[in-house]
Amino acid sequence: MIELVAVVLVADGHQPGTNRYSSVVLCGSAPAGTCGTADDRSLVFAVNMYGRWSNPSVNEVDIAIDIQSDGKPDFFVVGVDLGAVLTGDFNGQFASLIFDAAGSLIDAWVASAPMNGSTMLLPTLASQIGLDPAVNSTKFNYSVASFSIVPEGLVDVTATGTFRSHQPPVSSGQQLTLNPGQTGSVTVSVDRGKFASAPQLGWLVVTLDDPNGAAQADEVPIATLPQ
Repeated sequence: MIELVAVVLVADGHQPGTNRYSSVVLCGSAPAGTCGTADDRSLVFAVNMYGRWSNPSVNEVDIAIDIQSDGKPDFFVVGVDLGAVLTGDFNGQFASLIFDAAGSLIDAWVASAPMNGSTMLLPTLASQIGLDPAVNSTKFNYSVASFSIVPEGLVDVTATGTFRSHQPPVSSGQQLTLNPGQTGSVTVSVDRGKFASAPQLGWLVVTLDDPNGAAQADEVPIATLPQ
């Protein structure tokens, strides 16, 4: 499976275990039941790392969400071992946990982070991180911090990026299923009006079946937009 996601942040630590890319994939028009309600959105944060892990639970990834643009996190999407959080004992199940700023658990989702891999996909609903088109602009800022648990000591933190859950500045979420040696294409688009206030670096072509490291997240930059 190949998935196209919007590139918002890049951290170039080059150390095994540090995050290279952070991006957002948007399901947009997914029906209720997938996104909760018709006006909700499913957000998936993709984090690609240099090197590889034997089990993703040797890492923790914290995504700080700021919906008020005041520089203070309002929510966190955390990729972490489920057992470590719920029982205090690691069980090898990697999950996407949603917390508010006070540290209260809002929900838990199964993360896509294969064994012996380099890329994790951390899902949440827009409504679970305070984004509602009836209440706010659904624009949010976010940054990513990753911590290695085994071995200890590897830390990487990105700068801050901006995205809109309900009015995405670029197309995102397209998928292709290809057989070995097969090729395909997708059409991408940029909303120039939304892009000005939520600029993106481009797109990532995320393929969990590719070799570990940067190869699992190929970068497609946005060209200079016409005036």
